[in-house]
Amino acid sequence: MSQRLAALDARPGRTILAGRAVAQAGLFAVAAAPVVVLSNVAFNQLTVVINVVALALVAPSGAFQQHLARVGVARDGVRTGLGFTLAVTLVLAAIATPAAMALTSAAWWVVLLVVGGVLAAVAGWTATVLAVRGRFGLAALVEAAGGLGMLGAAVVLLVIGAGLGWWAAVYALGGLIAVTIGLSSSRHAFGRTTVGGAGRSSLATLVRGAIPLLVIGVLAMAYNRADLLILEQKAPVQETTAYALAGRVVGPLLIALGSLNNSLYPLLLEPDASAAQRQVLCRRYARRLVVVCLALVPLSVLAALVAGAVSQSVAELRIVGPVFVLALATVPFAATVPWGFFLSAIGAERVWMVALASCLTIDVIAVTWFAHDRALTCAIVWLVVQTLLWLGMRWVVASPRWRDRPPVGSRTIAPGAAVT
Repeated sequence: MSQRLAALDARPGRTILAGRAVAQAGLFAVAAAPVVVLSNVAFNQLTVVINVVALALVAPSGAFQQHLARVGVARDGVRTGLGFTLAVTLVLAAIATPAAMALTSAAWWVVLLVVGGVLAAVAGWTATVLAVRGRFGLAALVEAAGGLGMLGAAVVLLVIGAGLGWWAAVYALGGLIAVTIGLSSSRHAFGRTTVGGAGRSSLATLVRGAIPLLVIGVLAMAYNRADLLILEQKAPVQETTAYALAGRVVGPLLIALGSLNNSLYPLLLEPDASAAQRQVLCRRYARRLVVVCLALVPLSVLAALVAGAVSQSVAELRIVGPVFVLALATVPFAATVPWGFFLSAIGAERVWMVALASCLTIDVIAVTWFAHDRALTCAIVWLVVQTLLWLGMRWVVASPRWRDRPPVGSRTIAPGAAVT
């Protein structure tokens, strides 16, 4: 067993991708499969609430964990940063719950989604620690365990034709499974010991240092969700359903690409690498990601054809056009995100934050102005905005000012923060 894990640890990109792919299969089942058994209204309601929970809870929690990783807390062990993660996540949950409840009268299944988000954050922290400390096989196992649990439960719910609340319960179940596997895996890998060091920083110090990444996390999630939320308010129900399902079909591809970038981030934090070496590494990852995108676009369209054929809620296969355009948009996305990680690793995350905020503004204005009633038009706007973001980031990172900047982990970024 240990030899197999060692072999997986030696191939971080593929290992993390495999684990994240299984996890996303489970999330996809929870988010997209209900369209087969639920009405358009119920499916759209579930989709919007999931997006609100992701925007207010999952995204900023993940960004905070990214900051803990780059200042060295993740290298101290799971227990060191677990308290920090729980404290921040519970505050975010207190914000997300009333925001989601404002969209529906069924409070209990909103609570289940929020609980699932909190559990996913804890599991995410264990996976982050395992990956930062080189245990990519166990990190992928944590990712995959929750996905398999959700996938199996989703199949059962499809067979029995379960209602809305049961699908929210599946999300919480996946989080619980991932937490259990994550804590047991980390204890197996590291025992009860911690290294000490960065974990001695106060929560206030860590939160202050993480504010730019927290903002980026929220902006990135809003950037990926704003168009759907606008469609929910302005478009016909059929168009909203088509775009929501198209996003779910393409979503696993986007997250799979994101998982490859997550495997890139620990490499960018290596203190002995120069900024020029990091730029070369980012270019290599970007090229590989673009190749993956181009190879998987036909699979996304095939998935759209299958989904349209089996679902009575999406007539005339209206999701095929949006899926094709959104899948094409993953190509500039794949070439852009590694540079966001690069800027974050060298402490220039505010540049990435401004780029995301600018493109989010353009997207919201364009969708609100002329693309708010058609799923296909909204998808085209998204492709154009993604292309603009890619071109802007290419211009930014070409500047010679980034060549000699060390990574954040090689210098103190805030008073009182002991960085390893």
